[in-house]
Amino acid sequence: MLKIKEKDSNGVRLLKQLVQGLLIGALIGGPLGFAIGYFGFEDGLKFPVATIVEILQYVNYGLIVLLFLVTIIYIFRIRKGIVSYETSEDDEEQEKLYSLLGRQTSYAQVFLGIALVLSFVSVLLGYRLLFSNDSAEIQFPVYAFAGLMISAGLQMYLLSLSNRVRGRRTTLAPTLKELKNNVLQLDEAELQANYKMSFEIVMTLSGLILPAIYVLLFFMSVIFQKVELTGIFITAGIHIYIMIMNFKMAKEHYK
Repeated sequence: MLKIKEKDSNGVRLLKQLVQGLLIGALIGGPLGFAIGYFGFEDGLKFPVATIVEILQYVNYGLIVLLFLVTIIYIFRIRKGIVSYETSEDDEEQEKLYSLLGRQTSYAQVFLGIALVLSFVSVLLGYRLLFSNDSAEIQFPVYAFAGLMISAGLQMYLLSLSNRVRGRRTTLAPTLKELKNNVLQLDEAELQANYKMSFEIVMTLSGLILPAIYVLLFFMSVIFQKVELTGIFITAGIHIYIMIMNFKMAKEHYK
């Protein structure tokens, strides 16, 4: 009944979207409000933050180690595939190996990228700067920093393997501008795949993920009885950045 159909007019579409939003809000907000009133959480729900951070750190470290192991397995497969690719004299076999190596390299970079993000998160969770009357103490997460260094080293090695497959020479520590230039040097099919992926990421961020984060932040404010300013500013900043970049697209397209 509330499913939006292609034949629906603009007014009907808007009405259905409003009703859907009201129903979702009622389904989530109703039980949440009842629970807050029934259990006496009007002053906010209290969690042992130190314990939660400690648990998150252990989970993070476990995931980082697992991702490193998966990446290393892919590296061994890529090294073995490169030997077959370079010694093969069959054009059809080389084409298949090139596609396989490209896919394996991309997968390895994804796993390694996730490990890098989790390492950054662990650094932020574990870093402490404590002040007292006559001194200051710094707590620095050594394991998280080691994860960052290992991620950087593996990333450089993966890039060297990718250069070997593609027969090109690029720096192993590229800047953002150099990364963009590297992408533009891809063949037409890969470039189109990157354009499509970028479009889907932006559309999903703007239309689904960021609005969902707004809703999550709203309910977090209700539950904990405090405004999540940091989350709101970061989410809004990303959203505004995406919108502002549309000026650049319009300027370049409608010259």
